[in-house]
Amino acid sequence: MRTFWAGLIALMLVTAGCTGMQVQTFSKPVTPEPVYTGIKRVAVLPFDSLVEGAVGPKNAELMLVSGLLAAGVFESVEEPRYVAGLMKKLKLRNTETLDRELVRKIGEELQVDAVLCGGLMLNGQEDKSKSVEFSMFLDVITVDTGDLIWSSRAFLHSNTTVAEVFGLTESPSVNELSDEGIQKLVAELSDAFDDNRDMELKQIFDQQQEETKMANDEKEAAAKQQDEESKEGNTEEILLKVAPPK
Repeated sequence: MRTFWAGLIALMLVTAGCTGMQVQTFSKPVTPEPVYTGIKRVAVLPFDSLVEGAVGPKNAELMLVSGLLAAGVFESVEEPRYVAGLMKKLKLRNTETLDRELVRKIGEELQVDAVLCGGLMLNGQEDKSKSVEFSMFLDVITVDTGDLIWSSRAFLHSNTTVAEVFGLTESPSVNELSDEGIQKLVAELSDAFDDNRDMELKQIFDQQQEETKMANDEKEAAAKQQDEESKEGNTEEILLKVAPPK
């Protein structure tokens, strides 16, 4: 799956030219079983590099953690140093080998509801450069089931202006472009989670309303039946009283 995305990203970077950001997202549809409302604490796992020797910011995870905290998407985000310590303990160098059991183990160790896995491909100089390309993927995986519930891919290419062509100004650095991409993914994630949580809460409210209505209907039916039985009993008693002696 990662190989497919790496090829797709490379193709898009080749054909995109000097274009703006392109984002593709996936969000697991809301079901009767709430998922999004239960994800309150998460951990950001170390990012993978999709290209050998690709230039990229070493603080990408910190940028994502800061963005998530600023957006208030989750109640808490695990500190990267604890995540790094657990990855070392589990002897995990990247997230390529993650399976459901490892995701569950990470969730238990860090006491989180979901993990965020990311990958970067960056071409350009750490400082200002005339051509910078950036792509990133971000996945949200629940720790109890190991299901992918949200995913996004961002593709960016620095816009070369006339001033940049003549060397009067410089294109953004990979760090600046990465920061822009991460902010965009955080905004997409925040919007998706807000919308899905609202739908789940409405679904829960509607279900509670339906259950309350059913309970009230059952009470009314029971009361009506009891009232009818009481009337029948009173009628029989009156008939016995007025019945002529044999």
